[in-house]
Parts: sequence; C-alpha cells; structure tokens
Amino acid sequence: MSKQPNPPPPGDRPIRTAPPSPPGWRHWLWPAALVVTLLLWVLLLHGGVKVTQPTQLNYSQFISDASAHKIKTVSFASPSNGSNVPASGEFTNGKSYTTVVPPDTTTLSAQLKNDGVAVTNQPPSSGIGSELLYLLILLLPIIFVFYLFRRMARASGGAGGLQGVLGAGRSRAKIFDEERPSTKFSDVAGYEGVKAEVGEVIDFLRSPERYQRAGAMAPRGVLMIGPPGTGKTLLARAVAGEASVPFFSVTGSSFVEMFVGVGAARVRDLFTEARKRSPAIIFID
Repeated sequence: MSKQPNPPPPGDRPIRTAPPSPPGWRHWLWPAALVVTLLLWVLLLHGGVKVTQPTQLNYSQFISDASAHKIKTVSFASPSNGSNVPASGEFTNGKSYTTVVPPDTTTLSAQLKNDGVAVTNQPPSSGIGSELLYLLILLLPIIFVFYLFRRMARASGGAGGLQGVLGAGRSRAKIFDEERPSTKFSDVAGYEGVKAEVGEVIDFLRSPERYQRAGAMAPRGVLMIGPPGTGKTLLARAVAGEASVPFFSVTGSSFVEMFVGVGAARVRDLFTEARKRSPAIIFID
C-alpha cells in the first residue's frame, strides 16, 4: 500500500481573501439608466426627436402651393404679442413643412379651407416649464422610493444601491466583543464531559502555532445535539470566552429567504466577517 503524503500544515495554506467590493459609482448605474430612459421617453412622446427636417416655406410660396392643392394640412400656433404666427403641416405627398403667416389667421383659414386644406389651431404652449414639471412628477416617486431603500439599507448595516436594498444580502450575525468575553466554563453548571471534549478546540484557538508545527488539522466544527433550553448556546459562548475570541451567533432560518441566492450570500458574508476577526467562533442555532 502506497503511503499517502501528509497534508500541508494549516499555516502553509493560502488564505482566500474576499473579493473587493465594487466601487460606489456602480450603485448609481441603474438609477442613472432609469433617468435617461425617462428623458428619452418624454422626448419621443412630445415629438422632441425629429427624423427628417421639414421644408421651410415663405408666405408667398405657401399661398401658391395651397392654391395649387399641394398642401394637405396646416396647423397654426397661438399668436403672441401680435407677431407673426408659426404654422406647420403636410404636403399632399406626405412630407412636412413649416412657414410663418400674418397674425390674423381668420381670413387665411377660410381661404385655405376653400382650397381643400385641413386647418387646425394649436392650443397655447406653456413652454419648457410644463415639460420639466411633467418629468419631475414622473421622477419624484422613483427618487423617493430609492431614497427610502438606501436609508433602510444603511439602518440595517447593508450596502447601498440595489445590492443593499433592505440589507437582503447581508449577514444577521450578532458579534460579541472579543475584548470582553464574559462567559466562562464556571458559568456553565455540569457538562463536565462536554467541557473536556471541547477543551481541544479552546487549546487550538489559544495556541494554534503549536498544532501547526506538528502538522495537525484544525477542528472545523462541533455538532451540539439536544432539546431547546439545555445550554448549547451558553456552552458555545463559554468556549469563546475561555479562548478569548469573537463569537458570532446566527439562527439557521436567517439563511432561508424567498429570493434565490440571498441565503448563500448571507453565508458568504458571515464567514467573510469571521475571517476578518480570525480566530473566531461561528454558532449557528
């Protein structure tokens, strides 16, 4: 039987570091894309984007084309301060045009109708202010909801942006201060056999270099079995207190969510936080 090579000591193994978090500007990509989409939608809806430029006609050419039945439609804009009135419409061939006519369009409208031109009058335009107000009405609810999501994400300790909405991808582990591990074995009554079995874990957490020199593998975990209320959590806290290491406590139901991938993200986040404070103990109830 061939001899299997011994595994390398834990101290010689490369430590997997957590991937760097994305830069902050990436959190604003989706809101920026949404704003640009709304702007384009408003421009297209109100005719702000023209594919072809209309033909410019002077007044004489406009009257001549109307008499020759080359004009199909005309739309007069509302006059302002007695100035000339802008007009636009379509030729009989489907192409568009623009022109300027005198302020009094009553007589001209009757003449154009006699020439078979469909005449309409545009309502007074409120200018760019109404467009901005319309856009603001669309954006305000979106901005408000996004602001609430960021506030709730920060309050729950999550990241900003879509990834941190409501802190869905963050761990819910409770971290006990390693500076003040108050729970000791003296606080746990009985369980002498269990205390002796977990003594090796405490010894490894206190002096890991001694086990690494011998090539010993670190214990990966301890399974505690028993009905509720028998002191499993207290014993785990006592192990952390005896070893003077941070203690992470989290319930197994925290890893179960309705969204696919959220539970796995919380597991990764929990172990990432524990590695930052290594050596540490993670207790999953």
